[in-house]
Amino acid sequence: MTNASLAQLLGIAGWKITGEPLFSEGPGGRRAMVEIVREKAEYECPCGRRFKTYYDGDYREVQDVSWATWAWFLLFFQVRVDCPNCGIRTERLEWLAPGQRHTKRFAAYVAGLCRLASVAAVARHLDLDWKTVKRFDREALEAKLNPPDWGRPRLLAVDEIAIKKGHRYATVILDFETRRVLWAVEGRTEEALGGFYQLLGEERCGRIEAVAMDMWKAYENATRKYCPNAEIVYDPFHVLAQFSKVIDAVRNAELKRAQEHNKEVLRGSKYLLLRNRDHLKSDQKDRLEELLELNKRLNTVYILKEDLKRLWDYKYPGAAWNFFVKWYRMAIYSKIEPLKRMARMLWTHWDGIAAHCRYPIHTSVLEGVNNKAKVIKRMAFGYRDMAYFFLKLRAAFPGHPAPTESS
Repeated sequence: MTNASLAQLLGIAGWKITGEPLFSEGPGGRRAMVEIVREKAEYECPCGRRFKTYYDGDYREVQDVSWATWAWFLLFFQVRVDCPNCGIRTERLEWLAPGQRHTKRFAAYVAGLCRLASVAAVARHLDLDWKTVKRFDREALEAKLNPPDWGRPRLLAVDEIAIKKGHRYATVILDFETRRVLWAVEGRTEEALGGFYQLLGEERCGRIEAVAMDMWKAYENATRKYCPNAEIVYDPFHVLAQFSKVIDAVRNAELKRAQEHNKEVLRGSKYLLLRNRDHLKSDQKDRLEELLELNKRLNTVYILKEDLKRLWDYKYPGAAWNFFVKWYRMAIYSKIEPLKRMARMLWTHWDGIAAHCRYPIHTSVLEGVNNKAKVIKRMAFGYRDMAYFFLKLRAAFPGHPAPTESS
């Protein structure tokens, strides 16, 4: 490769190659060293002041982006200047961060590889310390994501994700319209979500119209405190998930009362009762029919569970209320205590359920975030640096432009 070709690849403004590259192979891999010199005698202090002379200097060697199968290193003379404003300072170079042994573009290259592979894999590929790779990746993410550009969120979805064993959770906040992860913070407390709202600011919080969440009181309290104009919208999946407790309680009670020849039908039937009928195989459907014919109480609970799903088809709160009142009466008159408790719970949470008519939003959009979080953790065999993990999560969901009022 000619020096002219190398100079083209180098592409550092104000610098040129001198001499021939030196190639070597050893335990550290294949290395290529090239010396570069500045095209004119001009030196810049970190404060921006430029000088024609320098105080002193020394040769430095830094790693640059790999070309072909070679790890390329640049040898150059870096100086210190005697600045009237700052004193004796190391010159500022546009292509090299202060005190670093790698060019800025090499750091960007490493960070780019971290979008595709784990830190450990990138470190092995480039023969770098994994801490160096992580630092490059984290610095690139911080430069891109911090300070956050909140935009003007109108609808939010809030949910928890598991981050560690032992019931360790994080709260994730997503802009429902853009599908962008706005923030993630360890914990699922009122303070955790409240901290996000404080960062968002009073003006933006005042513009939020609705927030989708489960029935977790801590999230609701924080939202009511900081977002006075926002409606709480209970996620349909989380509401219907409460039926699992009802079905479990009724099935267990019926199992204890059943005669021996009926117990086999009841055993292992929990998920048949919980799963969507359309997702069952034909033999599972047959078994479900046998179970419902056998037990009147389970049949009642199952019918009311399926019927309740229709509640989220309504677009007008008044019509939804009329439907719910009829459903509520059937649940209460069933005299099935777990079902009655479920009905009363829905009654006391009606405002958050009815809000779905005005704002058909939900937290199921965060399921993709949860799955991606598992992938990120698996690639890194877990994370001890939660701030770095949350940066990776936010970077994975940059979102798309919010719809305009005209659209």
